Amino acid sequence: MKIEYKKPILIVFCSMLAFIASVGIIYYYNKDNFEWGNVSDWLSSLSTFGTLLVAYGAFIKAPDWLLQKRYEVASYIINETIFNDLPKLSKLCSQYKTRYFLINRQLVDSLNGKVINDQMLKENRSKLDNTFNELFTLATSMKNELRTIKRNQFEFTEYTLIIYNKLIEIASNYNTLDSEILFSTLDAIDFDLSDETDSQKHLDTIMSLKVRTIDLSNSFNEFARKIAADNKPVEEFIISVKK
Repeated sequence: MKIEYKKPILIVFCSMLAFIASVGIIYYYNKDNFEWGNVSDWLSSLSTFGTLLVAYGAFIKAPDWLLQKRYEVASYIINETIFNDLPKLSKLCSQYKTRYFLINRQLVDSLNGKVINDQMLKENRSKLDNTFNELFTLATSMKNELRTIKRNQFEFTEYTLIIYNKLIEIASNYNTLDSEILFSTLDAIDFDLSDETDSQKHLDTIMSLKVRTIDLSNSFNEFARKIAADNKPVEEFIISVKK
């Protein structure tokens, strides 16, 4: 407890001692004319004074109390977003990669003239869509959660800023990738083998998308593992901005 918070308590304690001593002295030297009714009035006044001092102590302590509450909110956001949600996002990136592999294999077979199960391709594409939606929603939600730290009078450290920008980047990259995968899938399905057009262009496109999916997933998974391995304390994620 800081010394300024001790002062009101010390003053109240000293005032009570002074009051008791004063009553004792007055009673000792003026036993015959002493009226106990006056003591209750003095005690009431002293109580009121003590209440004011306690209120003053609470008043000067309020800013630090509010700062502590804001720190608790910021700490909760850091723990939930970075240490709970980041591994979930990493897992979704791996899941997206795996599900695109299934689609990619079917498209390659189709372009090479093999008969594929259209219903299975549709189901795989639906699962990929669901994974993308979860991934994009989580990345966006994490970014927005981190932004609320600034409303609690804290700023990002450089370390947190890197994570924040990475979330923006991952959401944008997967959004672009998923759109390209959708269009390439439709092009591959619509490709007519009886056409004289070479299918290699479509094969090159979907294989290129496969490589990008692998690189994007592996890169983010490595990033998430590093954050987890660092295991930094909350104090290294935020900087207090006192007003």
